[in-house]
Amino acid sequence: MLSKEEAVTFMEITSLENKSVKLAASLQKKKYRDLHGKFLIEGMKLIREAMAFGYEFDSVFYVPDKVAYDLDLPAYEVSYEILCKITDTVTPQGIAAIVKGKEPDFVKLQKAQRVVYLDRVQDPGNVGTIIRTADAFGFDAVILSKECADLYSPKVLRSAMGSVFHLEIYRDFSAEDLMKLGKKIYSSSLEASNMPEKIELPAVLVIGNEGQGISEEIKAVTDEFVKIPMAGNAESLNASIAAGILLYEFRLKY
Repeated sequence: MLSKEEAVTFMEITSLENKSVKLAASLQKKKYRDLHGKFLIEGMKLIREAMAFGYEFDSVFYVPDKVAYDLDLPAYEVSYEILCKITDTVTPQGIAAIVKGKEPDFVKLQKAQRVVYLDRVQDPGNVGTIIRTADAFGFDAVILSKECADLYSPKVLRSAMGSVFHLEIYRDFSAEDLMKLGKKIYSSSLEASNMPEKIELPAVLVIGNEGQGISEEIKAVTDEFVKIPMAGNAESLNASIAAGILLYEFRLKY
């Protein structure tokens, strides 16, 4: 990032075949995000959040007619047509950026008292919303199983609303990896009787797959099963709504 004393560099890109444009567009797909260790964010809010939390930027693209650029970052001026190719939204916000991924700090995970584990949660909107909710309720970390929606998919990033940058987030954890953390594991399950009166810290709260719930592997390492008491006739709740209620309940019971 440039200091305030340094001049910000602006360059213009006019071709859809430009190398930086092609790289940015490719990051809509997970395989290229993994290959390059980079991901794409859209909108001034997410870019400011990434800057504030120390993420390194590769490139910034903006449309002068759509957004007032006031960041201390070098940027490419592009046409709206080029920005539409780069992003996956129907009406782009006028600015997008390539950000370099960060390796999570596993020392922080060992010390974390309140952790959320997502077991095969596959809807990107649910994953992003749960990350945002965990951030709001003061959880220390979020862990994603290998089968979860990709952390850096555009929809996860939009749904998380910047919380991806606030929390330590770990990916590709198995049930065995979870058990090795040495924290008490609470798993949401319709088979449970109710919520416990007290949550023992350090703790992991497991949110299961939208249709299948928690896996057999997670059941095998679970210390206690929890359930939201419901008075009506609905059999279950949307994963992100259920997670929000459970996260709130956990916060009250430490």
